[in-house]
Amino acid sequence: TLAGWLALTGISARSLLAFQCLCYLSFSIFTALILRTYRYPNWASIAITIAFAFLMAGRGLRHDAFAMALLAAGIWCLTCDRPWRYFWGFVLLGTALQMPVNLAYGIALGTALVGCHAWQRWQQKRCTLGYGLARLGALLGAIALNFCLLLIAIDFQLRQFLDDLAWHAALRRAPVSRVPQTFWFFFSIGYNELLYGALYAFYLFLLVILWRRWAAAPATLQLPSLVLVAGLGFQPPRLCQCSELSVQLFLLGGGDSFASPVTGAIAGTP
Repeated sequence: TLAGWLALTGISARSLLAFQCLCYLSFSIFTALILRTYRYPNWASIAITIAFAFLMAGRGLRHDAFAMALLAAGIWCLTCDRPWRYFWGFVLLGTALQMPVNLAYGIALGTALVGCHAWQRWQQKRCTLGYGLARLGALLGAIALNFCLLLIAIDFQLRQFLDDLAWHAALRRAPVSRVPQTFWFFFSIGYNELLYGALYAFYLFLLVILWRRWAAAPATLQLPSLVLVAGLGFQPPRLCQCSELSVQLFLLGGGDSFASPVTGAIAGTP
C-alpha cells in the first residue's frame, strides 16, 4: 500500500506525512464508529480524536501508522456478529500483526469480542454447530488469504523469508541473566520519558476502581477485562494508557457497558 502511494505521489517527506495523516484519519474514523456502535455520546468520539491528534502532532513519522489503521478497522468489523464481518475483521487484524504491541492489542481485543458474541449466543441458547463452523470458516479463510498475500509480497521465497526472520529474531534475543537487570531498569529508570514503575502503580489504581464495580458488571465486561490484562501486561506504557481510557469510558457508561475496555484500548493506542 505504501509502495503504491509513493508511486503515485513521489518519494518525499511531504508524501510520507500525507500517507500517515490518512492512516490516522482512518484510525480515528473507525474508533468513532466503534464508540457509536456501543452508543457512547458523540462528544466522546470527538474528544478522543482531538486528544489523539495533539498526541501524535509531536511524534512525527511512525512506522506503525498503517498497522494501527488496519487494527481499528479490524476491531470495528468484529463488533458485528456476522460471518462476512468476521472474515474481513480477521483479515485486517492478521495484516496488522506486525509488532509486539499490535499482537497484544489485536489478539486480546479480537478474542474478547469473539468471546463476548459467543457468550451472548450461548445465553440465548442459539450457539449451534453451524454458528461455530461459519466463524471458524471465516478465520481459516482469512488465514489463507493473508498467507497468499504474504507469498506474493515475498515473491514466493518462503524459505529465504523464514531464514531472515530467524536471523533477525536471534539478534534481538537477550540472555536470561539480563532479565532481572532489565526489569529493574523498567521500574526504576524507564524508557524515554516513561517511568514504568509509576505507570504500573497508576495501572493498579485504575484496576482497583474497575474492580470495585466488578459485582455490578455483566459477564461480558469481565471477559474483555481479563483478556486485556493478560494480553497487555508486557506492554507497560500502552497498558497504562489504554487502562486509563478504559476506566474513564466505563465510568461514563454506554449502551453496552462491556464495550468500555475494548473501545478504550483502541482509543488509547499511541
